[in-house]
Amino acid sequence: MDSLPPELHSVIIELACALPFGGHSIRAMSLTSTYFHAVTAPFLFHTLAVSSQEQAEHLITLLERSPEPKRHIRRLFLGPALGLAPASALRLLHLAAPTLRDLAAILTSSSSALLGAIFRAPFPNLKALAVRGFYPLPRPGAFPALTHLHLAGNGSPVGLSAALARACPGLRHLRVSGLRSAPAFARELRDALEADTQDAVESIFPFPPHLERVSLEAQTRRHAKTNKVVELRDVQMRQTLLALEQAVGKRKGVPHVEFSDGNADEVDVHKLKIPWLGVSCP
Repeated sequence: MDSLPPELHSVIIELACALPFGGHSIRAMSLTSTYFHAVTAPFLFHTLAVSSQEQAEHLITLLERSPEPKRHIRRLFLGPALGLAPASALRLLHLAAPTLRDLAAILTSSSSALLGAIFRAPFPNLKALAVRGFYPLPRPGAFPALTHLHLAGNGSPVGLSAALARACPGLRHLRVSGLRSAPAFARELRDALEADTQDAVESIFPFPPHLERVSLEAQTRRHAKTNKVVELRDVQMRQTLLALEQAVGKRKGVPHVEFSDGNADEVDVHKLKIPWLGVSCP
């Protein structure tokens, strides 16, 4: 190890950050010598998981005390127990946003301030975003570098696709989970994707121009007895999305569409957590 140049050590350390418990290893390495303390400094905040208000406040303090060159947060997971005040939520995201590449958040109704902050703060380098919670429509220019987006928690996100065209023009993969009783959203997709020409598609429903895949998941029905109107709307949504999946699969020049059933309260939470197992906050 002593014979390797610092540049190669940096590459090895960055790769280690993506491994389970990589953050623990990097922090332990930083304590071994003055040399490794200096080499690991830019990676101490590389991958973080924050699951409580205490952790969030501690992280904010650490970040504010660290010089900007050492504040390189690339991957950030925000857990469901966060009940941050709006000012703290905005401060945390403001500190993380400049270098953040991957953001995942599982939020509850008590985390509305943090959820709103995610869709208000600018993320110039964010590539992947996964959010579970009652998300708003993103504002124009919010995610200029975003390529992968997974949203869950808004059962009927009417207007989402038009908003995405302005918020993340480079989007390639879109996944929307937890859809329920959303015939208007389903018709919005159908009318756009079944237009006769690409010009018509863009005029009715301005997709992000590089969008390749749209994955749609309806929330599994849990109760045998439901409101008749809600049940009818849910059936209409499913029929429209199933027909859309079959029709679009035969056409070229439009995004590939997949439709399936899924349990947004269990499956999506589990899938979001898997890549972050073993990650912690310093």
